[in-house]
Amino acid sequence: MYRSAFIATGGRAISHAAAYQGVRSIKLVAAADIDSERAKKFGADYGVEHIYSDYRKMLAEQKPDIVHLITNPNVRVESVRACAEAGVKAMIVEKPMATSLSDAEAIEKIAADSGLKVIINTQRRFFPSWRQVCEVAKQAGRLRFVRCQATSAVMCTGSHYLDMVQMLLHDAEPVAVWSAAYGEEEYHCSHPGPANFLTSITYPDRLQVLYEASKNGAGIIGEDSYFMATEFDISGEKGHIWWTERGGWGYQLEGMAQEKRFETDFMKDDPIGQAAFTEAVATWLKDESKPHPNRLETAIRVFRIIAAMIQSAAENRRIDFEPSQLKDKTPDLRSKIAANEGSHPAEQAWEWKPRVRA
Repeated sequence: MYRSAFIATGGRAISHAAAYQGVRSIKLVAAADIDSERAKKFGADYGVEHIYSDYRKMLAEQKPDIVHLITNPNVRVESVRACAEAGVKAMIVEKPMATSLSDAEAIEKIAADSGLKVIINTQRRFFPSWRQVCEVAKQAGRLRFVRCQATSAVMCTGSHYLDMVQMLLHDAEPVAVWSAAYGEEEYHCSHPGPANFLTSITYPDRLQVLYEASKNGAGIIGEDSYFMATEFDISGEKGHIWWTERGGWGYQLEGMAQEKRFETDFMKDDPIGQAAFTEAVATWLKDESKPHPNRLETAIRVFRIIAAMIQSAAENRRIDFEPSQLKDKTPDLRSKIAANEGSHPAEQAWEWKPRVRA
């Protein structure tokens, strides 16, 4: 039985902890948070015995095998380094792994130097509905076009949706990226980035992915939730597949007289997916031949796609996707957007409040 600990107990930590009802090989034993009252409540709610206000002290005393890192994404490098130095075997890092390319690559270097297994928490790869979509896609012939429309901003949920694209495309490497962005107000939330992004990603064999992350986008009829208003459309030589967070999914392929439709419900898919995601970390620790699908090796490509989107928007041009040639244009894009729009000084209050699960 592996022992796990949490660094930070607010927001997304609730879903990470609730998933332990479906985890067999890991026991949650400790948690740390600078907000001591929040940490105590978390401990009481999820039966966590050891509660700390200093995560370094927790690492030293509890020596966990696995750590969930759920701080804001702009302050994660030092925590990853501390876990590596403390001998932690694996880390589940909440998405996005960072807010800049330089921080993401710093985490990559720490993992490479120490042998620490880093897994990014883009758990939708484990949603039953998305796995079924990817299976159906194998019957659709050569894929020609993928559209993803999300109301939520790219730094908030882009890692999820681009990771889903990567799973669909068997973790292919893009050829080129062309982006436009605007909306300075989102830089004042916990996941700073442009409020609105429109990106065309070219993959091998001329496959095009169009990704729009914008509250001003087309959206989904009948869906007004910031987090749930997401839709995929997948076009192949032999048919069409679609998927939404909680409005169903379906497909119609060559030879089918009628489309097939199925339900999707994020609040049902997420605990299943998060539990399977977490259990897969233990599986990897037990057996090196079974690496986690969301390990850093695959997740860093997703982040580099986002970095390429930022660079393209900052430079006003289509760029070839060359990971070694990418530049960290995070501050440049913010300056460009602010120069066009003016700065928005009022901070936005974002707080994750998932529905309580029975």
